[in-house]
Amino acid sequence: HGGIDYWHSCGRIDPVLKDIMEIPSLKMVHISPWTDIEKAVSVANHDIILEIVLNPVDDVEKATSQEMKEKLRRIKDCCQGLHYTVRADAFQIVSTLENDLKQIKQWIEIAREELSYK
Repeated sequence: HGGIDYWHSCGRIDPVLKDIMEIPSLKMVHISPWTDIEKAVSVANHDIILEIVLNPVDDVEKATSQEMKEKLRRIKDCCQGLHYTVRADAFQIVSTLENDLKQIKQWIEIAREELSYK
């Protein structure tokens, strides 16, 4: 097969992330909402993509636009100089489908603004 390309864990991995980063041929690491992003960045291998995954309820569906902006800016600031992607998924209906879709669309718009290279 040729090794491990992608490391996925929905749990908190910052205590073992340094060891994970040393896996030969690793290309991407899933950074869950439970992993300390600052700790992850401090041990990140600059050749490996960090897949920053948000908490769909707290960071998108229940977040205000200001909270969304602050979270995304923090990620962008933390990850400067690194290869990274930001993902929010696994949504569930929190209020109504219409309201939740509106909230998700708002997050997409804010993410495009905040994460674009200016």
